This record gives sequence, structure tokens and C-alpha cells, in this order.
Amino acid sequence: GVVDTGNGADISSTVVVVFDPEQIKSVNNSGAFDPADPNILRQTTKGTFDPASFTVTLTADADSSTVLHEFGHAFLTMMADLASQQDAPAETVADVQTVLDWFGVKDVATWNAMTLAEQTPHHEAFARSFEVYLFDGKAPSEEMEGIFRRFAKWVRAAYRNIRDNVNAAYRAEFGRDLPSLTP
Repeated sequence: GVVDTGNGADISSTVVVVFDPEQIKSVNNSGAFDPADPNILRQTTKGTFDPASFTVTLTADADSSTVLHEFGHAFLTMMADLASQQDAPAETVADVQTVLDWFGVKDVATWNAMTLAEQTPHHEAFARSFEVYLFDGKAPSEEMEGIFRRFAKWVRAAYRNIRDNVNAAYRAEFGRDLPSLTP
């Protein structure tokens, strides 16, 4: 890489240019460089999604974006599974193909033939991009805008269902609201 600590105009600055992704470390990383370990994140696990059981798990370190991130994994898995069905809705098939085009994956058959390890970078890109969409309203491409808008609508409907129906059942059983759903 290159580090330029020169002064320009009336501004003192340092510019760092890296040539190799292993040279970048995140704020959650100790900063120790290990060429044998290119993982730059080194963050604690906040949540997981298990596609085999379709289960989202949140850890004690989870924050408000964690559940949305994990829902991104669930939504992508659900859409790809639905698009793989013989009688899949045309809109879902088209949406999945749009996502796969964004990933650079040929089609749903190719996606389904990939191992979970091969799918993981794409899953992470989708989940992170959905978080950005929810917080900033920016999809990673114009083609992905409608997919994220429909997904956000689905997340809101799921939340309302939990808030209204599950909470009502909990209230009927225990005589009080779910603690996390009340102010």
C-alpha cells in the first residue's frame, strides 16, 4: 500500500491506499495484521440464520439491525426456495433472477447447486444491503429497489402480526403485554 502524509493547499492530510484487501482491518478488529487470516471483521456474533431449520437466533450482543439483517437471510432463502417451485409466482421468479443477476449468479438452478459456503458472501451482501435500504432508503441498484420495497413491506407486516396477534395471545394467557413490545 501507499501512505501519503503530505500537505495540500492549506489542509494537512493523510491518505492511505491499499492494494490488497488483507491490509484493511475494521474498527472491531485489534489491528493486528495476520497474512494467514484475511478476515477483517473480527466482530462478535450478534445473530445467525439457519436455512436448514429456517431459524433466526439472536445473541446478547444483538442490536436493532441484527434481526433485520438475519431476516434478510431468511427472505433470500425463502424467495429462492419459492422461485425453485414448479408453480412459483412469475413475480417471485423475476425478483430472484434480479437478485441473482446482481450477485453474478446465472440462475436459480445454479444458486441451488451452490454450497452454503459459496452462497454466504452473496447472502451477506443481500442482508447488509437490505439494512442500508431500511436505514437510508438506498437500494444497491435500481433493479433491486422494488424487491427491497416489497421486502420492507413484508417485514412491517410481520412486525404488526407479532405486535398485534402474538401480543394479544400473550396478554390473554399472562394478563400483560410482551415486555419488548410495550413502551
